[in-house]
Amino acid sequence: MTQLLENALMGTVLIAAVSLLRRLLKGYFPPETWLCLWGLCLFRLLSPVVPQSVLSVYNLPRLLAGLSAAPEALTGAALAGQAAASPSGLELTQAELGTIASAGGASPTGILTAAYLTGAACVFLWFLWGWTQTLRHVRRARPVEQSELPRSGPWRCAHIRVSTEANQTGPFTFGVLRPVILLTPGLSGQALHMALTHEGIHARRRDNLWHYALVVHWWNPAVWLMARLLRMDVEKSCDKAVLRFLGAEHKADYAKMLVAISAAGKGAVFSSSLGSKRAEERLTIKSQPPNA
Repeated sequence: MTQLLENALMGTVLIAAVSLLRRLLKGYFPPETWLCLWGLCLFRLLSPVVPQSVLSVYNLPRLLAGLSAAPEALTGAALAGQAAASPSGLELTQAELGTIASAGGASPTGILTAAYLTGAACVFLWFLWGWTQTLRHVRRARPVEQSELPRSGPWRCAHIRVSTEANQTGPFTFGVLRPVILLTPGLSGQALHMALTHEGIHARRRDNLWHYALVVHWWNPAVWLMARLLRMDVEKSCDKAVLRFLGAEHKADYAKMLVAISAAGKGAVFSSSLGSKRAEERLTIKSQPPNA
């Protein structure tokens, strides 16, 4: 629990710093830069053991405590002798502490641990419910053979299905090990090609893996903020990759497709649904060269 709190503290500091830099330097760096920094934040949040250095902020309290205890070091030998002369006092103290702990009921650490595990289980069950609902929707969709699709493209790493429901809100990628691209009914021609390219890049990059830190750090608002900003940067990076694949002459048509998808509304928990505000932010990259 202590390591978790330390990771959360340092991870929150990093998230705040990256969020501030992202806001101040918006437009000066490509989205891949921020994805690297978000990856550093995730490593700090999820790493079980982080090597400590002399420059670590954790050493500052210890250093200050050591400096304040320096004058008392002269009496260390006397204190050690007194402790050695009366070992029964230490045993009595431990017995008394055990009696007090047993009489006082659950410790604060135990209560916090139980609360954390309960919240983590609730978030996990929420994700599991969304995952099962999306899986059921994907299984009802009609599979598309690879022979019905263009010969080459990033979508070749995934299974393609077409939704049979008219209210499907937009193409999305589901799964990590065996990704599935679910398309909306009625897509054809250039719109189909663009949607396949976009979701195929998501599937090839395994972008779904970015968001699982929420299960571990469900109680940290900074992590939820990071998840929102990270999703935006993932989509922008994917958009740039799509334009590199399609060519600069398709920028206007691709922007129209994004607007059409954003107007479809909110999708499932594991879908890449977009609100209108996010779509407008993503469209700002269309004015930049695709290789920028």
